[in-house]
Amino acid sequence: MIEQTNGTAGNGPWPQERVRFATIDDLDELMALCRNLARENAIAPMDENLVLDMLVGCLTHKIGFIGVIGEPGKIEGAICLKWGRLWYAANYWWLEDAFCHVLPAFRASNNASELIDWSAWWAESLGIPLMLGIVSNERTRAKIKLYERKLGPMSGALFLVGAKTGLEGTSV
Repeated sequence: MIEQTNGTAGNGPWPQERVRFATIDDLDELMALCRNLARENAIAPMDENLVLDMLVGCLTHKIGFIGVIGEPGKIEGAICLKWGRLWYAANYWWLEDAFCHVLPAFRASNNASELIDWSAWWAESLGIPLMLGIVSNERTRAKIKLYERKLGPMSGALFLVGAKTGLEGTSV
């Protein structure tokens, strides 16, 4: 189980004091954040039960963990990291993001940058790779530039054929 202890781990001091572990008390707000994310960026309508299961699995650290900026009731953004592994290598684990999302009112902040730093710090502390992705048709180049500034050159690309991100105006 992952726990934040004294702001340090194997690779030095905690990099982002504003990022904290999400708790079960944050669940309703995280669901609202995911609804916003789905309206802006989803490829298909959001299944509330699937999202709830994933969030609870991460909030209980069974399948990953979530970092948030903001106190309970005032969350500004979050990153959800799940345990992943290569399909062809049984013991090669990494952290992969399910989402990294900052609510619109807080996008002029450094929140996205701090969430990325926090994720990279955890991967380094755990001694495993980190895989973060961007699936978006909006401001994609700007997002790529931010990730490259924080993490180095990208590895690969994703192409959507017959789909577009964002469900604005649809029921999520």
